[in-house]
Amino acid sequence: MEKVFYVSTFGNDEYGDGSYGNPWATINKAKSYIREISDAMTGDIDICIKGGTYYLDKTIEFDERDSGKNGFNIKYCSCENETPVISGGQKIIDWTLYNSQKNIYRAFVGEKSFRQLYINGKRGIMARYPKRGAFFKVFDYDKMKQEIILDISEFRNLQNSVDTEMVLLTEWAENYLRIESYYIKDHKVHIIIKQPERDMLFKRAFPRLYDIASMENEDWIKDKQEYYLENAYEFLEDENEWYYDKNSKYLYFKPSENEDITRLDIIMPNLETLFKIEASSYENMVKSIVFSGLKFAHTTWNYPSYNGYIGLQAGMYAVKVFEGNIVYGGRPKAAVYIKGAKNIKFEENSFELLGSTGLDLHRGTKNNIVKGNVFKDLGGNGITIGIFSEEWENISVPFNPKDLRDRSINDEISNNYIEKIGQDNFGTCAISAGYVTNIKIVHNEMYDLPYTGISIGWGWTKEKSVMENNYIAYNKIIDFCKLMYDGGGIYTLSNQGNSVIENNYCKTSSCAKGYGYRTIYLDENSSNFTVQNNVVDIPNTNESIEWFYANNGAEGVVSNNFSNNSTQHIQYEIECKDNNFTDNVYLLDRVKNVLNNVGIEGQKV
Repeated sequence: MEKVFYVSTFGNDEYGDGSYGNPWATINKAKSYIREISDAMTGDIDICIKGGTYYLDKTIEFDERDSGKNGFNIKYCSCENETPVISGGQKIIDWTLYNSQKNIYRAFVGEKSFRQLYINGKRGIMARYPKRGAFFKVFDYDKMKQEIILDISEFRNLQNSVDTEMVLLTEWAENYLRIESYYIKDHKVHIIIKQPERDMLFKRAFPRLYDIASMENEDWIKDKQEYYLENAYEFLEDENEWYYDKNSKYLYFKPSENEDITRLDIIMPNLETLFKIEASSYENMVKSIVFSGLKFAHTTWNYPSYNGYIGLQAGMYAVKVFEGNIVYGGRPKAAVYIKGAKNIKFEENSFELLGSTGLDLHRGTKNNIVKGNVFKDLGGNGITIGIFSEEWENISVPFNPKDLRDRSINDEISNNYIEKIGQDNFGTCAISAGYVTNIKIVHNEMYDLPYTGISIGWGWTKEKSVMENNYIAYNKIIDFCKLMYDGGGIYTLSNQGNSVIENNYCKTSSCAKGYGYRTIYLDENSSNFTVQNNVVDIPNTNESIEWFYANNGAEGVVSNNFSNNSTQHIQYEIECKDNNFTDNVYLLDRVKNVLNNVGIEGQKV
């Protein structure tokens, strides 16, 4: 028999009983009560969460004690026609006018750590120079001294540079570099960045730091080394920009002209993770929990503020770099984190205004379903799944665990809408999958992406790993690689036995300057893929743009695909046959059939 309990922002944990008329105030209270009764479950238990914003002061943690029992589910869901917001932030209300000429306000917030600010449901801009959407180009690097050299005309003297950062874009990876000091010599500014990111940046083999000054006529090289500066009061010039002074503990904000700051909903994030779902062991996995109709919002991710950030790929970052292209990698925090869980469902939720990844199924995941959710305006990846590499191991070592329960296996990501991810960390993906087995990534829609749509694989190796039988189909991927280079609509790495990429639709009208992109991109040692019946619509230009690219792999079949651009690049023996190239692919009946079935089921292109 199904039981229903209620949570409301107007509820009371001490005196409430969880009934409709006398609800609890917090999810934690409901969770604690359900633990006590779940052993006797004779039907599903629903925790209906009423509309309103639930401001968390700490992460809500679920473990095996919170599992559904006796074959039934525990459901955390919204009440009908209501939207509960699970927020990791707090409202900032005590503003005073600080500079009337520049329309800058400030509020004392105390000692905090945060890298985002959210204003009226939109992401604020950390004060930067030049303004958002514009970039400068690095003049050169002094690799011996480990200095970055800038043109003096593109630099401003800073009264307090201790927290100022340089955001450097290098092909497919962005880097957040904390400035330690700078000096001026021969009309050039020499930037010295802090450790540990300084050593990692200059030791890293890929992406390269080019000898720019010696390549005067190679503009495409300069386009791959762009930067901007951020996090200084001097940069606070444009509307919706903000700056937090760690010394004075004041938050500064510049609203739009004629906007009443007292009417703005300004939220400062305090938490990096809202929900953590983790088992104590694989013998006791978390299972049979459903999350539906919830909105996860207002997180931050503070790692770059204390360590810098050296991007690797697909949202991962370097934690150690050694000579010989040996790199240890780290993994960003996520609003919702899952480890050691099976039969968990996330359905029809929204993940918006987040500091890093939306949903992360890290390791030991099995038969989980992520379906019908919205991921929008995120700092990093939309969805991350599977092990990539841990902080104590080389990123190129294949993952073959002694305990196969460590895999992510038989998980499904379907019918999700993903838009404008990578708003802070640009080298990120709508869906980023590492060492996964039997995954289904189907019927998703992705739009407005700075880098890659779907990235699957890790390790850059032909060696066998747990990656096999992966299925990517019926996805709609629109406008990818808008800022970063060397990515694609669908991107793969390494040997993934018996994996299939079929019936996907990739379309983009622009690309990042200078390097371009590959639409279906089988990169380093991608092997044993079948790529068939995909539709690609990309510009016919002189840029480095290919409908298909295969790099140093082995075996596989590429057949019966459709594109208006016949440019391709194949570096190994792969069977490539019966592909169709025409200026207007949309007139072909088989293309129409693909388009009628891609994307979220029930919707058409």
